[in-house]
Amino acid sequence: MINRFWHITIIILFLVMVAGAFYLIYPPNEKIKTGLDLSDGIQIILSPEEEQSKDSIRDAFSIIEERIKRLKVVGFKVVESRVTMDESKRILVQLPKIDNLESIVTVIKNRGYLEFKIVKGIDMELKYIEKKEEESPKVEEETKDKDKETTDEGVKISPEEIEQTTSRILDKLKEQLGEENIKYEKISDLEFNLKLEGANLQNTYIAILQLTMGEISESETIERIEITKYDPIYGDAVAIGGHLKDVKPMPARRGYQEIKNSVILNLDKELEKRFKSLLEQNIGNDFSIVLDGASRTITDISEDTIPTGEANLVYIPNIETFEEAENITTMLQTGTLPTNFKIDNIIDVGPTLGEDILYKSLITIYVGFALLLISILIYYRGMGLVSVISLVLFLMLLFSLMTLAKVMLTVSSFSGIFLAVGVYVFSNILIYEKVKEELKKGRSITTSIDFGFKNSLNDIFYINMSIFIIALVLNNFGTKQVKGLLLPVVIGSILTIITLFTFTRSSLLLSSGFLQKYSLKPFLRKNVS
Repeated sequence: MINRFWHITIIILFLVMVAGAFYLIYPPNEKIKTGLDLSDGIQIILSPEEEQSKDSIRDAFSIIEERIKRLKVVGFKVVESRVTMDESKRILVQLPKIDNLESIVTVIKNRGYLEFKIVKGIDMELKYIEKKEEESPKVEEETKDKDKETTDEGVKISPEEIEQTTSRILDKLKEQLGEENIKYEKISDLEFNLKLEGANLQNTYIAILQLTMGEISESETIERIEITKYDPIYGDAVAIGGHLKDVKPMPARRGYQEIKNSVILNLDKELEKRFKSLLEQNIGNDFSIVLDGASRTITDISEDTIPTGEANLVYIPNIETFEEAENITTMLQTGTLPTNFKIDNIIDVGPTLGEDILYKSLITIYVGFALLLISILIYYRGMGLVSVISLVLFLMLLFSLMTLAKVMLTVSSFSGIFLAVGVYVFSNILIYEKVKEELKKGRSITTSIDFGFKNSLNDIFYINMSIFIIALVLNNFGTKQVKGLLLPVVIGSILTIITLFTFTRSSLLLSSGFLQKYSLKPFLRKNVS
C-alpha cells in the first residue's frame, strides 16, 4: 500500500528546494559567471615605470601570475586567465569580464611594498576660499548668457589680510611646536605650505581646524581655509619584504567593541627584533604601517605600547571591506614586485576558444541532449517521462548549487557537468533495468519499483563514489584543463542520489497505476502473469 501523503510531501519539498535554489541565482545570466575560454574578457597591458632587466620582469611576471591564481572576483576564482610577456618587457594579463575590475587591477599592478615607519611630522597645504556675494535673480539671469572665467583678479581677499591671517596662524603654531620645527612656503596668493616637525597627526589636525575657524569667524571676506594636503613626514623605517612567516585576513566582528576587517602579519624573529628596536628608539613619536606609499594606520608610541614579550603579530586594522583585506593578503603572500607598473591599455578580447567553435559546440550539446531525452521517452515511455522531468530538475539544481558555490563555468567545469549528467542517466537506467527484472518475476509494478530502487542503491553509491575518487585524483594530479572537474562531479554525485531516491522514486510510485495500465512495453506485459 502506497502512503500517498508521504510521497506527495517528498515531491513538494523537493520542488520547493529546486525553486529556492533557482530563485537564489535569478536572473541566471547575471549570477552565472563564465571563464575566458567561453566568453568575452579583457586584456590589461602593464609596463614598468622604470627601465628594468629581463630577470626583474620575469620575477614580476611570476608574482603577477601567482596573484591571479589566488585572486577572487566577487567570490569567484579567476580561472582560465592568461599571463604573457612580450619583447617590449610588457606583461599582458587576460581575464574574464568582471565587475570589480578596479580592485583586481590594483592587486595586479601594485608592488605590495610594506614598511614600518616612524612619523616625524606633517606636510600640509592650506588654501584661502573667498566669500561669494549673493546675487539678485536679475543679475543671475544676466550672467547666464555670459562666459564665466575664474581668475585671480576676482579675489576679494586683500593680500594684507591673507598675510596677517597667515602670520597669526604661524605664531600660534610656533607657541605649540617651536619656531625651529616649522617651515613655511608660499605657493600662490591664496595657498601656502607648512612642514611641521614633531607634530602629532590627529591632535595637530584638530588644532589647525580650531585655528582656522577662529580666524575666519572674524573675517568678512574669507569663507574658509581649506586643508588641501595633509601627509605624514616619515623618519626611520623598516622594510618588511621577505620577513613575514604568515599573512591572514580577519573579517569584521561585532561584540563589546566593533572590530573592522584587518590583516594579521606574523613576523619572523629577525623582523620582530628590528620592529621592537624601532619602537624603543622612537618613544613619543607616531608609528605607521605604510603599504605602497599609503599609510594604513598610525599609532602613538609610548613605553606602555611597546610589547614586553613577543611582538611577532602586527595588525593592519580598519580595512573597509573583507575583499580588500583578502587582496592585501594576496599581495603580501606573493611577494613584492621589483618595480612599479603602469597600465598602458585595457582592451576587450574574445573567448580563447573562438566564436565559431563555441557556436558549433552549443549546437552539438543541444542536439545531443534532445536525442538523449527522446531516446529515454521512446524506450521507457511513462517511466521515461518521469526520468526526463527529474533530469531537468537535476540540472537546475546542479547549476544553481554550482553558482552558489562560486564555480566559474569553463570548458573544464562543463566537462564535469557532462560527466555528472552521464552518471545520473546511467544510474537511472540501472534502476529501471532492476525494475524490469522484478516485473519479469511476476511482481506488481509498485513492488517492482520499490525493489528496483532498493536493489540498485549499493551499485549507485559505488558508481558515484568511484567517479568522485577519479575526479579527486585528476584535480590534484591532472593538468590545468582538468582541475575544474572536481566540484561539478561532487555536487552531481550527491544530487544524483538525492534526486533519484526522493523525487524520481516518489513520482514513479504515485504514478504506478498509470504506468501499469498504459505505459509498460508490450514485451514486459507478456512476462507479467
